[in-house]
Order: sequence, then structure tokens, then C-alpha cells
Amino acid sequence: MYYRYKAKKKDRRFLKFLFYSALIAVVLWTLYQKRNYLMFWKISHNRIVQQISSASSLSDPQERVAKLKKLEKDLFMYKEEHLYDPESYTLFGRVSFDLGVSGLGSFTDMYVKELDTALSSEQRGYLLNAIKNISKAIALLDGREIEQENIFYLAKAYLLTGYYDDNEIFAFLSEKIRDLSNISSDNARFWGILALRCGETEKGLELLQQKGNIDSDVKGKILYSRALADGKRYTEAIVSFKKILENLEDVELKKIVYINLGKIYSAQGLFAESSESFAMALSLGDDKYTKLLYGKSLLSQGDRVKAKEIFTELSNIDASDMEVKNILNSLK
Repeated sequence: MYYRYKAKKKDRRFLKFLFYSALIAVVLWTLYQKRNYLMFWKISHNRIVQQISSASSLSDPQERVAKLKKLEKDLFMYKEEHLYDPESYTLFGRVSFDLGVSGLGSFTDMYVKELDTALSSEQRGYLLNAIKNISKAIALLDGREIEQENIFYLAKAYLLTGYYDDNEIFAFLSEKIRDLSNISSDNARFWGILALRCGETEKGLELLQQKGNIDSDVKGKILYSRALADGKRYTEAIVSFKKILENLEDVELKKIVYINLGKIYSAQGLFAESSESFAMALSLGDDKYTKLLYGKSLLSQGDRVKAKEIFTELSNIDASDMEVKNILNSLK
């Protein structure tokens, strides 16, 4: 009888062992299957946004892209397991956007420095991914509010890829953005310049003045001065640019100011002043673009001899440049 009781006790222990082993196996399997979900919530939304911002601001291009691609991979896995979570699409779209603009800088840099925004096929692919994912998030939200920042990522991706024209993007922003109290200065600058490009000069300048934080740094002041010129408020633009020059020490930005002054004078037919401004810009750093502007200004001024010297120099730099070649032929 004792042996029968002992055997039953051993059986119960064995069954308990099997039960708990099975339970642990189920828990471990569940944890494994949900590992990306747990990873995401272990790292809060704000921390992920901070990581994206931190990666995007790295000065080393290779390190920046590597970190963004790592984040993209993690968020892609999370998105695949949470196909109906709008946040998974907005975060993935933001990383795609930052990869797409890697090397281009902020909108302010693109506008002030007139950076070449011709996209590589890889950059374009990332920006189209950003459009696809943020648009998907908007669809999943079904009328519910989406973060303002994501609207601007979408609008900037539209502009850079040529997905929509300026007027369509301006209308999109006007429909989606109602509250300007928390708009960032870079986004206000983007929208303000876009308004100018759409012929809404007063609205664009007002937005830049009120929300663009244009007096906070030199680039902001240059951006607003150029906006005045783009709005054909030439006299105000000239005064504004000359005021910037009074205390400007940064050589690169000083060159940008002189180039802008040269363009304004050319637009008004003041070619002597234009040539002088472009010559000042060249004295701060020789480059093909500024030399081309200088040569055209000299030609408009009537100084064919000096203009021929400049275009000959340009031809020696790049003999395949058809514009330079045609101008030189006209000077023979």
C-alpha cells in the first residue's frame, strides 16, 4: 500500500513537471514571436523619435546612414507584425525620409545654400517609401489627427520627388495644418517659401516673420532676405542683405549673400552692380557656378573681352558644357 501511494506521488510530480515545462515552453515561444513588439514598447515612442533625430544629426555620413538603416530594419519588422498600427507606419516613414534626405540637410540649408537636390535612385526610393508609409498611416487613422511633423515629412517628400506640384502641396498643407502654435521654425520656413512659389507672397512672408524664427541665426536672416527677392521686393531684399554683411564673418555665408545681391541687381538690369557683387563672391571662393553668373553679368554689361576670358576659363574646366560652348561661339 505504501508503495502504491509512493508511485502515485511520483506520477503527480512527473505530471506537474510536464505541465510547467509545457507552460514555460509556451511562454518562451510567445515571447520569441512577440520579440519585436516587446522591443518596441521597451523602448518608448519618444525614445525612438530621439534615436532617429540623434542618428540624423550625426556629422559622419556613413555612421548616420548605418544607424538609420539599423532603425529602419527594426521598425520594418515591427511594422510587418503590426499591420494595422498607424504609429508603426509613421515611424518607419520618418526613418525612410531621413535616409532620403541624408546629405541634403534641412530645408533651410537647401534653400539658403541652393543645394543641388537632384536625387539618386536610392534617395528617391527612400522618399517614395516615406510617402507610401505616412499615407498608409493617414488612411488607418481614418480621419483621426496625425502628428503635424508627419504632415510636413510627407509634404517635403512630395516636393523633393516631384510627386505633386507646388500648388497641390500648398493646398494639402492648408487643409491639414490648422494650428500653428507648435510649428517648428524649419517647417514654417518650408511652408512660407512654398507659399511664395505659389504666388501667395504676403501670406508667405507673414508666416516667415511670425513663425520662421528668422532673426535667430544668420541663415534665417539670409532665408528671409532671399524670400523678399523671390517675392520681387527687391529694394527691401537689398537693404536686408547689406545689413547682414555688416557683421558677417562666415566666408561661405558671405559668399552666398554676394551671389544673391548679384542676382537681384541682374533682375533689375543693374549689371555693373551685379558684376561687382559676383566678383566679390568669386574672391571668397572660386567655383564654376559663380564664375558662370559673373561671365553672364559681364556680357550683359557689354564687357565682351572680360566675359570671353571668363567663359574660356569655364570651357577649360568643362569642355562638354554646351551652354558655355555656345556663348563662346557667339563671342568669336
